[in-house]
Amino acid sequence: TFATGWQTGVVMGYAQQDFDLSYVQALGTVSERGDRLSLFLMNLHPDEAMEVPIRVEGFPRKTDVRVITITGEEPWTNNEPETCPDGNCVSTEEKVVRFAVSPIRYRIPAHSLTVLVFYREGSDQDPPSRPEGLAGAADREGVLLQWRENREPDLAGYWVYRSRCPAGPFRHRLNAEPVIDASYLDRAVDPRVRYTYAVSAVDQAGNESGFSGRIALAPLPEDGDPDAVTPPDEGPDEVPPSPPVLLEVR
Repeated sequence: TFATGWQTGVVMGYAQQDFDLSYVQALGTVSERGDRLSLFLMNLHPDEAMEVPIRVEGFPRKTDVRVITITGEEPWTNNEPETCPDGNCVSTEEKVVRFAVSPIRYRIPAHSLTVLVFYREGSDQDPPSRPEGLAGAADREGVLLQWRENREPDLAGYWVYRSRCPAGPFRHRLNAEPVIDASYLDRAVDPRVRYTYAVSAVDQAGNESGFSGRIALAPLPEDGDPDAVTPPDEGPDEVPPSPPVLLEVR
Protein backbone atom coordinates (compact mmCIF):
# COMPACT_ATOMS: atom_id res chain seq x y z
CA THR A 1 0.00 0.00 0.00
CA PHE A 2 1.27 3.48 -0.84
CA ALA A 3 0.20 6.62 0.99
CA THR A 4 0.79 10.22 0.01
CA GLY A 5 2.35 13.11 1.86
CA TRP A 6 2.38 16.78 0.99
CA GLN A 7 6.04 17.77 0.97
CA THR A 8 7.26 17.83 -2.60
CA GLY A 9 10.31 15.73 -3.38
CA VAL A 10 10.19 13.51 -0.27
CA VAL A 11 9.92 9.72 -0.41
CA MET A 12 6.35 8.84 0.56
CA GLY A 13 6.06 5.15 -0.25
CA TYR A 14 5.77 2.50 2.42
CA ALA A 15 4.89 -1.19 2.28
CA GLN A 16 2.77 -3.23 4.65
CA GLN A 17 4.33 -6.38 6.04
CA ASP A 18 1.96 -8.62 4.10
CA PHE A 19 3.35 -7.46 0.76
CA ASP A 20 6.93 -7.99 -0.36
CA LEU A 21 8.40 -5.06 -2.31
CA SER A 22 12.03 -6.11 -2.19
CA TYR A 23 12.54 -5.21 -5.86
CA VAL A 24 10.31 -2.13 -6.01
CA GLN A 25 11.31 1.38 -5.00
CA ALA A 26 8.79 4.21 -4.76
CA LEU A 27 8.96 8.00 -4.76
CA GLY A 28 6.01 10.36 -4.67
CA THR A 29 5.91 14.06 -5.46
CA VAL A 30 3.13 16.65 -5.45
CA SER A 31 3.16 19.61 -7.83
CA GLU A 32 3.56 23.10 -6.39
CA ARG A 33 -0.08 23.84 -7.19
CA GLY A 34 -1.20 20.66 -5.45
CA ASP A 35 -3.14 19.56 -8.55
CA ARG A 36 -0.92 16.64 -9.61
CA LEU A 37 0.49 13.68 -7.68
CA SER A 38 3.25 11.70 -9.44
CA LEU A 39 4.15 8.24 -8.15
CA PHE A 40 7.47 6.87 -9.45
CA LEU A 41 7.77 3.06 -9.27
CA MET A 42 11.05 1.37 -10.16
CA ASN A 43 11.14 -2.41 -10.60
CA LEU A 44 14.73 -3.58 -10.14
CA HIS A 45 14.04 -7.25 -10.86
CA PRO A 46 15.95 -8.23 -14.04
CA ASP A 47 13.35 -10.76 -15.27
CA GLU A 48 9.99 -10.54 -13.50
CA ALA A 49 7.18 -8.02 -13.63
CA MET A 50 5.73 -6.96 -10.29
CA GLU A 51 2.06 -6.37 -9.54
CA VAL A 52 1.67 -3.84 -6.73
CA PRO A 53 -1.40 -2.56 -4.88
CA ILE A 54 -1.57 1.23 -4.63
CA ARG A 55 -3.85 3.20 -2.35
CA VAL A 56 -3.94 6.98 -2.73
CA GLU A 57 -5.07 8.70 0.48
CA GLY A 58 -5.65 12.39 1.16
CA PHE A 59 -5.68 13.28 -2.54
CA PRO A 60 -9.13 13.29 -4.16
CA ARG A 61 -8.24 12.18 -7.68
CA LYS A 62 -9.76 11.80 -11.11
CA THR A 63 -10.31 8.28 -12.38
CA ASP A 64 -8.11 8.75 -15.49
CA VAL A 65 -4.45 8.24 -14.63
CA ARG A 66 -1.58 9.03 -16.98
CA VAL A 67 1.01 6.22 -17.07
CA ILE A 68 4.53 6.59 -18.49
CA THR A 69 6.84 3.56 -18.62
CA ILE A 70 10.54 3.59 -19.52
CA THR A 71 12.12 0.20 -20.19
CA GLY A 72 14.04 -1.95 -22.66
CA GLU A 73 14.36 -5.57 -23.75
CA GLU A 74 17.21 -6.22 -21.29
CA PRO A 75 18.47 -4.56 -18.07
CA TRP A 76 21.59 -3.28 -19.88
CA THR A 77 19.64 -1.79 -22.79
CA ASN A 78 20.69 1.77 -23.58
CA ASN A 79 20.56 4.33 -26.36
CA GLU A 80 24.26 4.49 -27.11
CA PRO A 81 24.92 4.72 -30.88
CA GLU A 82 27.14 1.62 -30.79
CA THR A 83 24.36 -0.68 -29.57
CA CYS A 84 21.02 0.97 -30.21
CA PRO A 85 20.75 0.82 -34.02
CA ASP A 86 20.06 -2.93 -33.90
CA GLY A 87 16.71 -2.19 -32.24
CA ASN A 88 17.68 -2.94 -28.64
CA CYS A 89 16.96 0.55 -27.33
CA VAL A 90 15.36 2.13 -24.29
CA SER A 91 11.75 2.97 -25.13
CA THR A 92 9.01 5.08 -23.57
CA GLU A 93 5.34 4.15 -23.57
CA GLU A 94 2.63 6.59 -22.53
CA LYS A 95 -1.07 5.85 -22.04
CA VAL A 96 -4.11 6.81 -19.99
CA VAL A 97 -5.62 4.14 -17.70
CA ARG A 98 -8.92 4.43 -15.85
CA PHE A 99 -8.82 3.39 -12.19
CA ALA A 100 -12.26 3.82 -10.63
CA VAL A 101 -11.69 1.79 -7.45
CA SER A 102 -9.11 1.77 -4.67
CA PRO A 103 -6.70 0.20 -4.03
CA ILE A 104 -5.30 0.10 -7.55
CA ARG A 105 -3.39 -2.94 -8.72
CA TYR A 106 -0.83 -2.20 -11.40
CA ARG A 107 1.69 -4.49 -13.10
CA ILE A 108 5.17 -2.97 -13.45
CA PRO A 109 7.39 -4.48 -16.17
CA ALA A 110 10.76 -5.95 -15.25
CA HIS A 111 13.76 -3.56 -15.06
CA SER A 112 11.61 -0.52 -15.69
CA LEU A 113 10.58 2.87 -14.34
CA THR A 114 6.84 3.57 -14.32
CA VAL A 115 5.30 6.92 -13.42
CA LEU A 116 1.62 7.14 -12.48
CA VAL A 117 0.32 10.70 -12.61
CA PHE A 118 -2.86 11.33 -10.61
CA TYR A 119 -4.82 14.55 -11.15
CA ARG A 120 -6.87 16.23 -8.44
CA GLU A 121 -10.62 16.36 -8.90
CA GLY A 122 -11.61 19.66 -10.49
CA SER A 123 -8.12 20.42 -11.78
CA ASP A 124 -7.53 21.57 -15.34
CA GLN A 125 -5.63 19.38 -17.81
CA ASP A 126 -7.02 20.92 -21.00
CA PRO A 127 -4.31 22.83 -22.92
CA PRO A 128 -5.05 26.03 -24.82
CA SER A 129 -5.43 25.99 -28.57
CA ARG A 130 -2.21 26.30 -30.52
CA PRO A 131 -1.31 29.84 -31.61
CA GLU A 132 -2.12 30.75 -35.21
CA GLY A 133 -0.91 33.25 -37.74
CA LEU A 134 2.80 33.16 -36.85
CA ALA A 135 4.66 35.72 -38.95
CA GLY A 136 7.90 37.60 -38.62
CA ALA A 137 10.58 39.85 -40.02
CA ALA A 138 14.35 39.90 -39.69
CA ASP A 139 16.91 42.69 -39.90
CA ARG A 140 20.32 43.47 -38.45
CA GLU A 141 18.81 43.90 -34.96
CA GLY A 142 17.30 40.44 -34.74
CA VAL A 143 14.06 38.59 -35.48
CA LEU A 144 10.62 39.98 -34.61
CA LEU A 145 7.80 37.42 -34.33
CA GLN A 146 4.06 38.12 -34.16
CA TRP A 147 0.97 35.91 -34.00
CA ARG A 148 -2.75 36.13 -33.28
CA GLU A 149 -3.78 36.27 -29.63
CA ASN A 150 -5.43 33.26 -28.01
CA ARG A 151 -8.86 33.81 -26.45
CA GLU A 152 -8.75 31.41 -23.47
CA PRO A 153 -9.68 33.26 -20.25
CA ASP A 154 -7.05 31.36 -18.22
CA LEU A 155 -4.20 32.00 -20.66
CA ALA A 156 -0.85 32.67 -18.94
CA GLY A 157 1.14 33.50 -22.07
CA TYR A 158 3.30 31.96 -24.76
CA TRP A 159 6.53 29.99 -25.06
CA VAL A 160 8.82 30.77 -28.00
CA TYR A 161 11.07 28.03 -29.43
CA ARG A 162 13.94 28.15 -31.91
CA SER A 163 15.83 25.54 -33.91
CA ARG A 164 18.56 25.56 -36.54
CA CYS A 165 16.90 22.62 -38.25
CA PRO A 166 13.58 23.26 -40.07
CA ALA A 167 12.19 19.92 -38.90
CA GLY A 168 13.11 20.51 -35.27
CA PRO A 169 13.11 19.22 -32.62
CA PHE A 170 12.24 22.46 -30.85
CA ARG A 171 13.99 22.11 -27.48
CA HIS A 172 15.52 25.58 -27.20
CA ARG A 173 12.93 27.71 -25.41
CA LEU A 174 13.92 31.36 -25.64
CA ASN A 175 11.91 32.91 -22.80
CA ALA A 176 12.25 32.06 -19.09
CA GLU A 177 8.72 33.32 -18.33
CA PRO A 178 5.65 33.18 -20.59
CA VAL A 179 5.34 36.08 -23.02
CA ILE A 180 2.15 37.99 -22.31
CA ASP A 181 1.88 39.84 -25.63
CA ALA A 182 1.51 38.02 -28.93
CA SER A 183 4.95 39.11 -30.12
CA TYR A 184 8.60 38.43 -29.36
CA LEU A 185 11.91 40.01 -30.37
CA ASP A 186 14.84 37.60 -30.56
CA ARG A 187 18.09 39.55 -30.36
CA ALA A 188 20.36 36.61 -29.39
CA VAL A 189 20.92 35.53 -32.99
CA ASP A 190 23.82 34.97 -35.32
CA PRO A 191 23.34 37.21 -38.36
CA ARG A 192 24.56 34.50 -40.72
CA VAL A 193 22.28 31.69 -39.54
CA ARG A 194 18.74 30.86 -40.62
CA TYR A 195 16.52 29.95 -37.66
CA THR A 196 13.15 28.19 -37.58
CA TYR A 197 10.68 29.37 -34.92
CA ALA A 198 7.56 27.92 -33.35
CA VAL A 199 5.27 29.20 -30.58
CA SER A 200 3.05 27.44 -28.04
CA ALA A 201 0.44 28.73 -25.59
CA VAL A 202 0.37 27.90 -21.88
CA ASP A 203 -2.47 28.38 -19.39
CA GLN A 204 -2.37 29.23 -15.70
CA ALA A 205 -2.46 25.54 -14.76
CA GLY A 206 0.71 24.91 -16.76
CA ASN A 207 -0.96 23.08 -19.66
CA GLU A 208 0.91 23.71 -22.90
CA SER A 209 -0.60 23.67 -26.38
CA GLY A 210 0.91 22.13 -29.47
CA PHE A 211 3.25 24.17 -31.65
CA SER A 212 2.04 26.87 -33.98
CA GLY A 213 2.99 26.85 -37.61
CA ARG A 214 6.71 27.33 -38.21
CA ILE A 215 8.56 30.21 -39.78
CA ALA A 216 12.20 30.36 -40.91
CA LEU A 217 14.03 33.70 -40.77
CA ALA A 218 17.62 34.90 -40.87
CA PRO A 219 18.94 38.25 -39.64
CA LEU A 220 20.85 40.12 -42.34
CA PRO A 221 24.63 40.22 -42.07
CA GLU A 222 26.30 43.54 -41.33
CA ASP A 223 27.00 44.07 -45.02
CA GLY A 224 23.31 43.59 -45.79
CA ASP A 225 23.94 40.83 -48.32
CA PRO A 226 21.17 38.20 -47.97
CA ASP A 227 23.20 35.73 -50.08
CA ALA A 228 25.71 35.47 -47.22
CA VAL A 229 23.15 33.82 -44.96
CA THR A 230 24.05 30.26 -43.98
CA PRO A 231 21.52 27.73 -45.40
CA PRO A 232 19.49 25.69 -42.89
CA ASP A 233 20.86 22.43 -41.57
CA GLU A 234 19.58 19.33 -43.34
CA GLY A 235 20.09 16.90 -40.46
CA PRO A 236 18.66 16.82 -36.93
CA ASP A 237 19.37 19.75 -34.63
CA GLU A 238 22.49 18.82 -32.66
CA VAL A 239 23.30 22.32 -31.41
CA PRO A 240 22.71 22.41 -27.63
CA PRO A 241 20.64 25.23 -26.12
CA SER A 242 22.15 27.97 -24.02
CA PRO A 243 23.05 27.03 -20.42
CA PRO A 244 20.16 27.49 -17.96
CA VAL A 245 20.11 30.57 -15.76
CA LEU A 246 19.32 29.85 -12.10
CA LEU A 247 16.55 32.23 -11.06
CA GLU A 248 15.43 30.87 -7.70
CA VAL A 249 16.40 28.20 -5.19
CA ARG A 250 14.02 26.73 -2.62
